[in-house]
Amino acid sequence: MDFPIQGIHSDRCQPVVVEDEEERQTTTPTAELLKIHHQFGHVSFTRLQEMARQNIIPRRLATCPVPVCSACLYAKATRKPWRSKRSINHIDNAPTKSGEVVSVDQMVSPTPGLVAQMTGKLTTKRYKYATVFVDQASRLGYVYLQKTATADETLVAKDAFERYAKDNGVTVKAYHADNGIFKAHAWVNNCTQKQQRLTFAGVNAHHQNGIAERRIRELQELARTMLIHAAKRWPAAITANLWPYAIRAANDALNEVPNPKLTSKLAPLNLFSNNKVSTNAKHWKPFGCPVYVLDSELQEGKPHHKWRERSRVGIYLGRSPQHNKNVALVMNRTNGLVSPQFHVAFDTTFNTVKQDRHDSTWQAKAGFIQADANTIKVQREPQASTKVPINQREPGSNRKRKLQNEAPETSEKRIAAQTEQGTAKMTTKDAGQKRPQLQQQQQYNTQNATTRYGREVRPVQRLINAMIAEIERDTQEDNVDQV
Repeated sequence: MDFPIQGIHSDRCQPVVVEDEEERQTTTPTAELLKIHHQFGHVSFTRLQEMARQNIIPRRLATCPVPVCSACLYAKATRKPWRSKRSINHIDNAPTKSGEVVSVDQMVSPTPGLVAQMTGKLTTKRYKYATVFVDQASRLGYVYLQKTATADETLVAKDAFERYAKDNGVTVKAYHADNGIFKAHAWVNNCTQKQQRLTFAGVNAHHQNGIAERRIRELQELARTMLIHAAKRWPAAITANLWPYAIRAANDALNEVPNPKLTSKLAPLNLFSNNKVSTNAKHWKPFGCPVYVLDSELQEGKPHHKWRERSRVGIYLGRSPQHNKNVALVMNRTNGLVSPQFHVAFDTTFNTVKQDRHDSTWQAKAGFIQADANTIKVQREPQASTKVPINQREPGSNRKRKLQNEAPETSEKRIAAQTEQGTAKMTTKDAGQKRPQLQQQQQYNTQNATTRYGREVRPVQRLINAMIAEIERDTQEDNVDQV
């Protein structure tokens, strides 16, 4: 296993395991270095101590004992090399200027990645590929996320990288790639039109494009580590479907953290753009940590209810690539929309997750998991509903509304016609026998009859009395005739 303790003398310090680093305040340089290690996307401690020597982070961390990160042990485990050999006649012909040669390769993910949106309904399209560009002179990397691995979309990635290089004052002169999609006519013709030299590695000789292969491995290791670190602390919100933004965050970390393997000891971004602006540690936060975003009304200066919550909790997806460095990409936990936010507060230690569950439903909204029926029902119901459930309404209220909507004469005629029709079916011979049955049936219907909605049926008492009087009159007439 490759522990990140290279460059540190064994007699000077030994690896120290920091237990429960999120549950206590930073009191030692070792714990402080581990916290910064989380903020900068789990880059190696060798790079971080080089930052300390350049005063980007506190200088006292340059010589402190190196801690052990559990997330790195889970995510960066590899087989130990049992031998290594370097050619005696090795000659290093590496480029010395940015843009002279750019290595390029593609990575594929078995897990579909979320395509971020600011508005509208979440798309069903997914990120599945990423084209990685690495400048051989400065080791600066550029990642372009793709939905397909077609030549057309790969050319879009090429144009995006060349625009990025031009913004930094660099012109790309040559590419070095593997075979495959980079052998396509569209890619070759595009390089020919722009007078860019194109070379290839041998078939199944991926080590000949080792710079790009190494960068892809580093990106995957850092992204996997960030996802594991966040998922173990916030499992309800963090899933592997966020890998595209973890890859971007990892690439930013590798570009802006000084590289001790380079002669100049500068960050790749400084070498590529030929500027001396150092990295600001305040702009770096752990990927996937809870973010408290100020309410939109307060951001716009509008009146806000005095006793209502002033912020909402989102998911931090790294810095925005199209805004200032202090603008964060924040995902809404409910609808899955991602927006650039400035008025935010970060919970870098995930402590608030232990106090509040911070449930997340963006996975169901995006279509990565099947939504729970009970969850959807709760979400669709308003918080303060004025509607009365059917089973709690006053019995007969629906019938009253129907009768009120009808004209009085129409309703009475309809009920009278139904009554006369039912009365005509009785013969005068057995009217006396059916009178007790009618009264009993009327009493049963009055007490137990209900509609299909569960409401009690209440017959009109005036009509019942009329029916009883008519039956009694017919019965008396029959008795007189018999006498």
